[in-house]
Amino acid sequence: DSKTTTGEKAQDTAPAVKETNPPKNTDNQNGGGIQIGDGDNQQKYSCGSPNHHCHNEDAHAWILNLELEGCSYCGSHSCPSFYAVNEWGDARYTPSKCPKYDTKKDAVEYCQACGKKIGNGDNDTCQKWIIDFTCPTCGELVKANKCHTH
Repeated sequence: DSKTTTGEKAQDTAPAVKETNPPKNTDNQNGGGIQIGDGDNQQKYSCGSPNHHCHNEDAHAWILNLELEGCSYCGSHSCPSFYAVNEWGDARYTPSKCPKYDTKKDAVEYCQACGKKIGNGDNDTCQKWIIDFTCPTCGELVKANKCHTH
């Protein structure tokens, strides 16, 4: 056997690498990683209540509490606003689904103290801070929880 070298010690050739699939984990007791989604062997949660879109027991309890309290707009204990769903099909309280919903009575949309649309204080909108704060736009010192407009 004659081998050609380039000034380095000649070496035997290594065997070719054989491609294989990763070993299957048969002992999956601790999980040990990130799981995205529900997994293949889990069943979808069902509370059994009509109109509910509960994804777990906590969501079911939350909807039951909404039903017990009743809707703040119409007073119903079975208001459609309790049974809306988000983009993933999970329960989502959506006040605008109530037949008696009024945007001006929604504290997320309008200030309940001054009646102005919630905003940053510009264009006749209302802005509040939870502490005394100097407005970064106009420099005025605004007391905590006081309406502020520019």
